[in-house]
Amino acid sequence: MNGEPRFVHPAGFSGLVGKVSARRIARVALRRWYVLAGFLATGFLSGFAVCRLVPPVYEAVATFTMNFNRASARYGDDMSVALMGDSAMTYGELYNTRLADWYSQPVAIGLLQTYRTKRPGSKVADDEILDALRNTRIELKPMSRLIEVRVRAATPQLCTDLAQAYVEAIAANAETQSDARRERAAKLMEENVARQRAHANAIAQETAANRVTNAVESLQTDLELAERSLSYAAGELLRLEGEELRLVEVSKILDEVAETPSAYGKLLATDSRAVEISRAAEECLEHEKKCRAMLGMVTKRHPAVRQAGRELLAARARLKAAARRAKESGQASLRELKPRIDSLKKRKADLEVEQARCKRLLAEAENGVQKDMRRLEAARTTLQALLVEENRMRSIAESGREVIVPGCPPVEPDTPVIPDPSTVYGIAMLVAATAGIFVALLLDRIADPLLDVWDVMRRVERPVLARLPHVSANERAEIVQLMADGPRSVFAERMRGLRQLLDSPRFEMASHCILVISTAPGEGKTITAASLAVAFAQAGRRMLLVDFDLRRPKQAEVWKLPLTQETSLSHVLSAATTRSPDFSSLVHPQKVAGLDVIASLPPDGVDPATLAGSVSVRAFFAWARATYEGIVVDAPPFGTVADTVSLASMTDSAIVLCRPDRTNAGRLSACVGYLADTGAEVLGVVVNDVDLRDSAFADGHEPQQFHQCPPGADPEAFEETRRFADED
Repeated sequence: MNGEPRFVHPAGFSGLVGKVSARRIARVALRRWYVLAGFLATGFLSGFAVCRLVPPVYEAVATFTMNFNRASARYGDDMSVALMGDSAMTYGELYNTRLADWYSQPVAIGLLQTYRTKRPGSKVADDEILDALRNTRIELKPMSRLIEVRVRAATPQLCTDLAQAYVEAIAANAETQSDARRERAAKLMEENVARQRAHANAIAQETAANRVTNAVESLQTDLELAERSLSYAAGELLRLEGEELRLVEVSKILDEVAETPSAYGKLLATDSRAVEISRAAEECLEHEKKCRAMLGMVTKRHPAVRQAGRELLAARARLKAAARRAKESGQASLRELKPRIDSLKKRKADLEVEQARCKRLLAEAENGVQKDMRRLEAARTTLQALLVEENRMRSIAESGREVIVPGCPPVEPDTPVIPDPSTVYGIAMLVAATAGIFVALLLDRIADPLLDVWDVMRRVERPVLARLPHVSANERAEIVQLMADGPRSVFAERMRGLRQLLDSPRFEMASHCILVISTAPGEGKTITAASLAVAFAQAGRRMLLVDFDLRRPKQAEVWKLPLTQETSLSHVLSAATTRSPDFSSLVHPQKVAGLDVIASLPPDGVDPATLAGSVSVRAFFAWARATYEGIVVDAPPFGTVADTVSLASMTDSAIVLCRPDRTNAGRLSACVGYLADTGAEVLGVVVNDVDLRDSAFADGHEPQQFHQCPPGADPEAFEETRRFADED
């Protein structure tokens, strides 16, 4: 706003309840189970109230089948098919056509009459009956001819009576509709016959008139004359074009002969001046032959050779003169042919147009006559067929009766269909569970958890040293074994990257004795400390891993150490009578070369609060510094106890663990700030349990944010964190 640098989260606004994932829902549901249980109890009570308070609705089912006598007539035209269309339908199509009639007003009126006739003493109002009919459903059972009528009402007796009355009303309506359809069919047949007779008479009159109008014979004569003229013009044009082509070819040959006398053989004997040109060409060839023969015996300067050359030039001149005269003669002939060819082309084009016009007029006239004849024949045939089958269609219409056959009487229902306890309770519990999860996520959002790595950078004024991926493992020891058994796993690579960073010149002086802490249990502090010690040991250092979480020690469980009170760090420190007991007896060497572990048993008879700042603890750290090249201390969570501050004063530096979507942002910021105020050197933050596939730091992802330092943060530390995150 005021020119200050901004930091925009790459994911943007993540919603009212934050980023939703299956892992987060499971975690929040386990942590805030009481919220979910309360909503589920409320949902159960709501379902119980609905089942008790909603008025019950009962449903009765009546069945019937619809039989239709199939017509066996041979339909002559579309009108016959329209008259007897029901016979051509399948049972499902016939059911769809009758469905609108069964929901119609005549059926409702018939139902009321049938019900009042059978139940004269009923006090049910007509409006209540009509309301029940609005919720009635008529369904065709699949793969059968059975039709169900489902009627719902407030009492079992009423819905049963209405279902039976509905079937009887449909049967009565079907009988009435069948009679009406038969009458309409007979009337329609009579109208069809009269219409067809008038249509045939009109076509006969139109055919007679068209015969007089269309002069087909005259058009045929004109067409024959045009075709003969066109044939003569085309033949003459073809002959003249061939002559023109021949003259052009002869002109080309004459040009070739003037240059090459031997080409005179291409001229035909019938060509003009062919004999003269062939003699001149042969004379040139003889002189050329003579010159070549003399050159084989004497030089070009010999008088005989020169004389022969002059004779050859004279012969070539005579040949060129003869070719020129022949070419001029051919060109004159071409000039005479061109006007005749152009005239014939124009004549041919006019004749083709005339031929096309005559063909078109003749085809139209013949098509008109043939069409009229076909129409007249079809009309007479149709009329004759209608007259023959009129009586037969009447009998078919009489036989095409629709019959409704009622099925078994409806059974009076015992239980209501509304409300359905299973549906009501299922919906209520689903809604309650959804609302409970939403409220739990909202409470978790209000608790201000860290969202992701970028949120850690924004909230904490310390660099992010590493991002450890989420590892699916049931036991802590399985995760630690990834460092030894899976050297190429993502987890192992990240831990080695953290070790290399701590070995860098920036952190080398403060990484001899490292304190690993977190703000709350369950953030991966124990596993990270153990894995970091393994990474240093694999790099060639002699490392010591110390479990100083004296209230909830877990390293013994991770490494499966058979501890006793004599080998437990907490008990040995508590029972120490000297300032420096024998700490070497607590060491448990591991399979990883260069790694020793000192663990503790649960505090049975030990006071961790007074033990953390005791002289024996200081002596222990002095012994460890003198014995090992590196020390990793697994400390208790910050905030729950005061041991962390005392341990931080005895170590070189501290690393703070956090987990996105779990660690409280305010608590993490307070932890880092408090340790810094007490003089402890906090190297940075390690973000644990990160889903690298859906992360702002995932490979190939370019987050949309401003890489600018937040107000009040150390620019060098922020730049180091940003560069490390981008390269990682």
